[in-house]
Amino acid sequence: MNTRNVVVVDLETAAFIPQVLFDKMVAKAQSKVKREVIKSANPKQTTLDRVEKDYQEKLANISTEIIDRAALSPRTGRIVAAGIAIKPKGGKWSFSAEVAQEPEDEAKLLVHIDSMMMEHDDPLLVTFNGRRFDVPFIGARAMVNNLELEWPMPYGYAKAQHVDLMDYFPDGGLEDWCLVMGGKNASKVLADGGAGVKALVDAGDWETLRAYARDDAMKTAALWERVQKAVRW
Repeated sequence: MNTRNVVVVDLETAAFIPQVLFDKMVAKAQSKVKREVIKSANPKQTTLDRVEKDYQEKLANISTEIIDRAALSPRTGRIVAAGIAIKPKGGKWSFSAEVAQEPEDEAKLLVHIDSMMMEHDDPLLVTFNGRRFDVPFIGARAMVNNLELEWPMPYGYAKAQHVDLMDYFPDGGLEDWCLVMGGKNASKVLADGGAGVKALVDAGDWETLRAYARDDAMKTAALWERVQKAVRW
């Protein structure tokens, strides 16, 4: 029987890079590419035209590569959705999701997450890869938005406040483990998983993103139920 108020949080993020920072990142990447092309060129076999062509081909992909990676860092990405699952002590699960359509909506979403934690006495935060991703992302984006969160974010190995399920399922992602558990919890909302979040944001398909975030929270909750049966601490 559950003896704690459990709150599952699963973030979805997308690239959000200030132009000045983006220009700086592009310039740095261009310099790195130039050094790599020159270093790899064989002066006896490679012409200047070939070196220039290789350089231009790699330059063409720089912006795309920066944007593709940007969502994974709170410095270059923002929270666009959060799936939330709550199981009160002795109660049943409830599931929801919130989206932040505009950049200024991110602060409201962060306050909402904080309120969910504060509404429950002695809440236990449950995530999948939250120690490395969700928790530091929430903290950093709260600072960017100049917010004062009431619930103290459990950084590091604070197991009394936070259980990161990736400790128990280290090899593979959330979707992979749900498939291993029988497939019934596998996502049918977004075939590309997290990689498809950018496409939904670009298309303005916020309802599908909301459904995807909620689905991820449900899957995380399902894995938590399995962990409780198999692990004692």
